[in-house]
Amino acid sequence: MKLHILWGDGRGAMKAVILANGEAGDLGFLRENVSRGDVLICCDGGARWAEALGLRPDHIVGDMDSVPPELLGKYRESGVNRAVWPADKDFTDLELAVSFARGLGADAVDILAALGGRPDHAMANICVLSQAPGAARILEPGLEIRAVAAGMELEIKGKAGDVVSLLPLEEARGVATEGLKYPLRGETLFPGFARGVSNEMAAGAARVAVGEGVLIVFHLSHNMSYPE
Repeated sequence: MKLHILWGDGRGAMKAVILANGEAGDLGFLRENVSRGDVLICCDGGARWAEALGLRPDHIVGDMDSVPPELLGKYRESGVNRAVWPADKDFTDLELAVSFARGLGADAVDILAALGGRPDHAMANICVLSQAPGAARILEPGLEIRAVAAGMELEIKGKAGDVVSLLPLEEARGVATEGLKYPLRGETLFPGFARGVSNEMAAGAARVAVGEGVLIVFHLSHNMSYPE
């Protein structure tokens, strides 16, 4: 079975916020960004972070193997919708949560608490962005991660001196940038090579476009204000 995640069909602007099951870090950061969403989805054990924030999620998605049973029972009794999948499945819980968000009509998805913990889980969560390029992003304090795919252009808003790294998931051709200290002009970035790492923003905005392939774009700033 293949999981399809499609975006941009004009069904109206809606932002979903997903609480994943990684490290939460700053709960104030989580609370601020959850407040910007229209719907709150907990990705399995991410329900723990909703509980820590004193929030009632709209949905819990996953195989429910990492949600404390008493917490799951509490949310079940309060009427929280549960989209339950079998433990033996071909998709991660985050993949399911992002697809579920799209099924609700979300045009944008902010993913919180997606990093930390097991490095393989963190990498898998970052790779999920390639299934929703431009529409989904991972947010951490001082860090925004997005994907940009073939034929797309991504705008980055920040400050001069912010670090921008471009890492290809596959061979990325026709990579062009504007507003970065070290410009790329229709060039190719190869997986396993670090040419796109640690560029810098020259001003408050930059653009990244790719002709073929998929890039993961990391934007790092200690004083980042995330656009809504």
